[in-house]
Amino acid sequence: MSLLTSPEGFRSGFVSLLGRPNVGKSTLLNQLVGTKLAIVSNKPQTTRNRIAGIRTEKDCQFIFLDTPGIHKAREQMNRFMVGQAFGALADADIAVVLLDAEQAFGGGDAFVVERVREAGIPFIGVLNKIDRLRPDALSRAWEKFLAVVEGSVEQIAISALHTSGIHSLLDALRSHLPEGPVYYPEDTVTDRGMKFQISELIREQIYAATHEELPYATAVLIESIEDKGKDHPIVISALIVVESDSQKGIMIGRKGEMMKKIGVNSRREIEKMLGQKVFLDLRAGVVKDWRKHPDALRRFGYAGEEMEPSEDPLAD
Repeated sequence: MSLLTSPEGFRSGFVSLLGRPNVGKSTLLNQLVGTKLAIVSNKPQTTRNRIAGIRTEKDCQFIFLDTPGIHKAREQMNRFMVGQAFGALADADIAVVLLDAEQAFGGGDAFVVERVREAGIPFIGVLNKIDRLRPDALSRAWEKFLAVVEGSVEQIAISALHTSGIHSLLDALRSHLPEGPVYYPEDTVTDRGMKFQISELIREQIYAATHEELPYATAVLIESIEDKGKDHPIVISALIVVESDSQKGIMIGRKGEMMKKIGVNSRREIEKMLGQKVFLDLRAGVVKDWRKHPDALRRFGYAGEEMEPSEDPLAD
């Protein structure tokens, strides 16, 4: 990474967003950066890869690292996801540990906090989804939250969905970042390329349209992107990979209705991101049990640090 010239007193650094599945990390990332980078779903374990979102202000640059939810990792795919989360600690100047105000705190939350403590970096405890609780319930949740995040340098209550508390969180982070360089040009919002962003937008629509195990058994491979100029639509060819012929049938749907729905909604989101008309050629294919095989995981962009199941003490 080439470092750009920065003014005297400029602050910059890497901020890891950590927590259990479905605590709101991706929603928070999108709010902090001011644009949609990470896909959002009410289903847990939606985020699979670490995603960097960049926010540049006149005196500061934040590089936020959104990570998969930390959960019990039994299969190759899940070990990759948890490895992505904990691997982000190695790059972090400070961490944000999110807890869900609606959920009872347990051993999983304590495990995340303990791993951050072991990493030896400062962290801010954030209680998210406070908009969903009445004042008396929120007061009780806050007291329990403080006990879980003991040792944090700051404790903040937010609603990432409604942006409440976001500026307080940014102010707290700014005060704890070291002086440093401008890592990315001012107009850069992510370190991820176009293919990755498009595949994530398609995967988001799969999560919205399908149920039970199917969304977790899918991967999206962008085969080609052809830009023929501003007067023509961008032509994108993408393959939705599932693990069995029966899943492929569900993904296509009766008379192709499911695939059409996913395609139409995906195209709409891709056009918003690119600011240009898109022709999306979307197909379904089968790679049997791909989540269990390292070669398939690498092909679909899921390769990196892994945790062995015996290293993960999280309760179900």
